[in-house]
Amino acid sequence: MATAYNIVIGTSLVVLLALLVGMCLAGVWRHLTRQLTRSGLAVFLIGAGIATVEAQKIRQKDLYVDASAPQSGSGCSADSPFKTIQEAIDSVGMHDTTIHVRPGVYGPCEGDNTCLFYEVIPYRYRVVAEEGPAKTFIDGQGVGPAVSYIFNEPPEWCGTWCGFTLTNATFGGRNGRYENCLVTGCGLGLWQAEAENCLIVGNSGSGAYGGGADESVLYNCTVVGNMMKPEDWWIGHVSAGLSRSCQAYNCIVL
Repeated sequence: MATAYNIVIGTSLVVLLALLVGMCLAGVWRHLTRQLTRSGLAVFLIGAGIATVEAQKIRQKDLYVDASAPQSGSGCSADSPFKTIQEAIDSVGMHDTTIHVRPGVYGPCEGDNTCLFYEVIPYRYRVVAEEGPAKTFIDGQGVGPAVSYIFNEPPEWCGTWCGFTLTNATFGGRNGRYENCLVTGCGLGLWQAEAENCLIVGNSGSGAYGGGADESVLYNCTVVGNMMKPEDWWIGHVSAGLSRSCQAYNCIVL
């Protein structure tokens, strides 16, 4: 009887010990699984963060333009710039882009907002004159706009132009947004555009081609010395230099 009893006790102890070992192993396994899961999640999150940053880098691009360059380069660095602004605009593609423009005289520019019109590519670009309007000019060559867009769409669907002199054009800027620009010597300064901290002066022409601005929104701008010819039916707006449907905020208009 004692032997049988001892066997039962021994067997019970072995089973209990096995259960305890199993429970310990299960706890260790859960702990390891939890740690691995956390580590994997951390690695995943870090990887996702890196991927997001890299994707953002891919979406952002800088291009360079220099009218004095002997010939056009890749446009991807100041050492290999495009020779014309138009080349840079045509190279924007699917990127949020800053176009850096060295001093000089440049020809008319046409921005393509076709893709934005169809809401296919929601990217924007800024064209920045690095040394300002005193040294950087866009010349409409007397036959068309200095800057224009294919579609007459809101400024947010177009590019932003910073620090240029727009001159010798039927329109200084047709559509688009303009910051810290001088618009002078044109028939009409700005049409269906948005401008901030701009000087619009000495623009004179007839009809829709005359005056300081038409159907535009102006912020902190100075609009002086602009005229439309007396025979135009907008004669009532000649003194202000602003045509129909303009909105001017904190501007000087003479």
